[in-house]
Amino acid sequence: MNQNWYLGLDLGTTHLQAVLVNGDRQQQYPLYWERGDERIFSLPMAVSSAQKVNQAWQISTESGLTTGKTLEGWQPFLRLAPCYFDESRTWFPTLPWSNQQALSLKSVGEALTFLLELLKDKALALDLAPMRVRDVLGDLAGVIVGVPTHWDDSYRLNVRESLQQSTLVKTADQVVFVPEAIATLLGFQNQLPQTVGGTLVIHSGESYTDLAVVDLPEYFPKLENQQIQSHSFDYGGNALEQDILCQLIYPQWLPQLQDTLSNLAKTMPRAGEVDSEYRLLAAWQWRNSPVGRSLIQAARQTKKLLQQRDQFSAYLGDQQWQVTRPELEKQVIYPFIQQLNQQINHLFAQSGTVIQGIQQIICSGSNTDYCWQWLEPWLQQKFPQAELIRDSSTQPVNRVVVGLALVPLIPKIVDGDRHRYHDYFLLGELLRSLPKEPFSLDTLQRQLQIQGANVRHCGDRLQELLYSQRPAGLAPDLDEQQSNVFLEYPMGNTPTTALCWLGEQGLYHLHEAQQDHFLEYWQYLHQSYKIKFAEPYNLPFRQTVLQLGEPAH
Repeated sequence: MNQNWYLGLDLGTTHLQAVLVNGDRQQQYPLYWERGDERIFSLPMAVSSAQKVNQAWQISTESGLTTGKTLEGWQPFLRLAPCYFDESRTWFPTLPWSNQQALSLKSVGEALTFLLELLKDKALALDLAPMRVRDVLGDLAGVIVGVPTHWDDSYRLNVRESLQQSTLVKTADQVVFVPEAIATLLGFQNQLPQTVGGTLVIHSGESYTDLAVVDLPEYFPKLENQQIQSHSFDYGGNALEQDILCQLIYPQWLPQLQDTLSNLAKTMPRAGEVDSEYRLLAAWQWRNSPVGRSLIQAARQTKKLLQQRDQFSAYLGDQQWQVTRPELEKQVIYPFIQQLNQQINHLFAQSGTVIQGIQQIICSGSNTDYCWQWLEPWLQQKFPQAELIRDSSTQPVNRVVVGLALVPLIPKIVDGDRHRYHDYFLLGELLRSLPKEPFSLDTLQRQLQIQGANVRHCGDRLQELLYSQRPAGLAPDLDEQQSNVFLEYPMGNTPTTALCWLGEQGLYHLHEAQQDHFLEYWQYLHQSYKIKFAEPYNLPFRQTVLQLGEPAH
């Protein structure tokens, strides 16, 4: 029996990495896949469908993706909304696959399920026999998944569904989510020069940047979730690449563009800014134009070459274009650093942290690595007293997945209330118990406690569900300009008012029509997912004391 094995799972935008951990022996085992005589520790998050979009997915091959429709960069879509089917068994919502074809969000979830099944059936581990790996992956106590701090429960819902469909877990509460900045902190615990004191974590990957600040205790395994403040925003390497295209390359091509790309300037994302909806719209338009796809490749090449060169020029067709490093710095890199500075200041204001209290800064992620020659002097100027720490390990996997695999050994690092009382459970409880007469939040919390839900630490999320016109994660929040990015979501697009309105003396008043609408919507979700979410979740951890150590080599 494998009663105390866990899987740390890093679902990145471009690659998947995983590490097994034995909770009894406290030993980690990075997973890998074989390609000939080569060991591959990162599984590409790219799949293709041979003929039709909704056919079974296939994995990439050594020479590239198999023929057919290719799906890559899709992991962030899982956070946009839940998916459901109606009486006709039609799945909603749908995303535009191309100008001629749409793709259901359900199919994106199935792509993740396919990769997780591949992990379960094909992965190998250092220092474990293949059959032992199969046995362990078939009887895991839990899976710990990294997530940006600000992503809501739609992402958690969709990932839990894929993990259960893949049979890596038997129940949804076996899946635990931890902010990636916190996982990064755990992954660096053996490399920290200061074992106590103020620590800032900056993890910037391809799709987002996750931040955390903590005053480390004298004994690291005693670290608890309440001691860490985390924050994230949707800007990473992909957005930086998009800014290269939008700010440096697109303006040179604008006079020659005759198709829909000539109108992109009206909805262009601002350099260094999140602008999620505009970025989604722009990315879709680039991908669905032959010229746009060529410009995407040009931006990728420019990003790579200008890291080392002072300038780069090339021809696209008979059109010559040129970009210089000073232009890259002024129009792309420095706006990102300015945004990062604002987000760090916001985190410090929330947590009551002062700059002088930071003794060390952990820096990780692919976008951090790319921008390091500009980030390093800026960080040294902003935090002159702090030591900058980057990954010096020779391990074949990243620090995030190493940290995720350590979570079962430091279980108090998890936000237990967020895990136990997830948003879909809270929504179901609210829809069944909202009083017809005006009520206060305290009255509602007492009513929920009578029903067995101890939600005293869930006030902010309850208010969001009550008072928001479109509660986070329950429906895509795109305006009319972006309506062609997220198609056919009738249940999510209907609400124009919130469940409640706030009246005098701070009392909530119920919109009964909205209660009926959201109850119908919640029931659609309940019948569309195999995982159970109408009940609280338990944490799958035993109480252990971490003995600090490195993964198996």
